[in-house]
Amino acid sequence: MMKNISKSQSKVLNCITDWVKAHDYPPTLRELSKLTGFKSTWTIRYHLNNLQEAGYIKLKKGFSRGIILMKNVFGIPVLGSISAGKPVDAIENIDGQIDLSNMFKDQKDMFALKVKGDSMQDAGIFEGDIAFVKKQLTAQDGEIVVALLDSEAVVKKYYLTKSGIKLVPANQKYQPIISKNAQIIGKVVGIIRKYSGRNI
Repeated sequence: MMKNISKSQSKVLNCITDWVKAHDYPPTLRELSKLTGFKSTWTIRYHLNNLQEAGYIKLKKGFSRGIILMKNVFGIPVLGSISAGKPVDAIENIDGQIDLSNMFKDQKDMFALKVKGDSMQDAGIFEGDIAFVKKQLTAQDGEIVVALLDSEAVVKKYYLTKSGIKLVPANQKYQPIISKNAQIIGKVVGIIRKYSGRNI
């Protein structure tokens, strides 16, 4: 449960939230100093530590942009990257937050992953997209899922066969994967793409 915070801490938190919404990454201490009007970065650091203790943010040591807004403040956590090509290591580090209160009313047990690769492009999922995933251990044939293969994560269409779980890409360049050890960790329920002016 989040604790009450002072007006100064609320000011810092609002500046962080507005900055992240505008830039998709957190501000530095100096940028926060300019935004809030607090001249000393020590003062900013003091308020950040209090915000972390209150549960509003998480601070990553050693990073100039190491402020992470927690889920209850800003929405669904972005956990890392997911492969839409060859399998990649499953990533558990939180990369940021995305506010989707209007799109997903029930955000319980949801997380987001950045897509890497092009194996799902014919299903409208492209590299750089953000895939929103509902945690679940089962799926229906044809649903797009996130699955673990020997601790590596992939996004593919799911089918259950006599030989095991069949994970099918949506790109003819790639072959289906059949595995008896694949573990479903969630179903893709939404995709967001930042417009870049490219042809798709």
